[in-house]
Amino acid sequence: MAYYTTVGAVQAELAKGFHELHRHFSVPQALYHIYQSGKFLEKKPHVPTEELWSRYDDDEFIRRVNELPIGLDLIMKNEDNIQNQDNPIGENLLFALNSDVIVFRAFNYINNDVHRHDFFEMGYLLRGQLQMQVEKEMLNLHEGQFYIIGPNARHAITMDDDTSVLICIDIRKSTFENSFFNLMATEDLLSYFFQSILARPDYPNYMLFTTQNEEHVRSLIKTLTMENYIADSYYNICCISLINLLMSVILRNYSDTIQFYSYDFLSARFPLIMRYIQNHYQTVTLRELAQQFHYNETYLSTLIRKNAGMSFSTLLNKLKTGRAKNYLETSAMSIQDISEAVGYSSADHFSRTFKKFYHCSPRDYRLNLQNSVHG
Repeated sequence: MAYYTTVGAVQAELAKGFHELHRHFSVPQALYHIYQSGKFLEKKPHVPTEELWSRYDDDEFIRRVNELPIGLDLIMKNEDNIQNQDNPIGENLLFALNSDVIVFRAFNYINNDVHRHDFFEMGYLLRGQLQMQVEKEMLNLHEGQFYIIGPNARHAITMDDDTSVLICIDIRKSTFENSFFNLMATEDLLSYFFQSILARPDYPNYMLFTTQNEEHVRSLIKTLTMENYIADSYYNICCISLINLLMSVILRNYSDTIQFYSYDFLSARFPLIMRYIQNHYQTVTLRELAQQFHYNETYLSTLIRKNAGMSFSTLLNKLKTGRAKNYLETSAMSIQDISEAVGYSSADHFSRTFKKFYHCSPRDYRLNLQNSVHG
């Protein structure tokens, strides 16, 4: 027979351990205590998904989340090993065979050991505040902030209060790279930066956005949470689609609020540098950029290469040719006019550079596109 408990019951057990015993327990320990005390359920609680949860205010949404079921099967199968277990359940137990996404309410008062994993973790602070450690940096998050933690980044989250609510989203690394890097593959320098700091296995990092508590973001988070618990043949692709939409909204509206881990070589002003290049790509030079931000040119060149994954000149040409590609796809401008619009001094130089990135001339690119449209 299968036994169950609820999110709210586990949270109550963790809060009891903290307030009465002054200890942080792990989720397996809380589940074990529920099982041992006989306070489990013999029937899986119904997940009320007849209405979209995005329609609910925060209080009703949290109430619904606390009613969500948690199975005790793994606890019963590993009873001898869990009684004194202080570590969280491993990754191999997190993702079901055909599941790429897990959405859940993070538990308050949980043990906050620093840990790392090889998948991506995202989180939205729906209510309250928390403290997050990433590597050696301590962050105080407040309501409405959204984070992405890359694989291998050592981190820990502390919420030792009754009111804070964090919704976590765990995503397989391959799924994140295949689905969501496409979202950040626009011809935008900040997009190159996002990919650089999150994709490299030797470069553990995080990104933090401040969303101003926008209702659209909260609505997507609520719908995504509900969808994850429907568990039918469509929920996985629906979750991925909702996360795509969520990240699109955040990248579109809040890229200028980005914060990330400051390594010795990493300037906290780097997003501002990237944005300046973005806005002045037709004419900006390394000397101008160094003067604008008061850096030595050599240091600035190294900073750009290490954080964007390419040299300053490659960055500029990548951005210029990307904009040119957009003109070729959406306008009838001549090659000469496009060349001037993106900042090249001659059409010949533009054509040679374009071919390095797209393996054909601008003229051939436009012809190939027209031929594919007309069949």
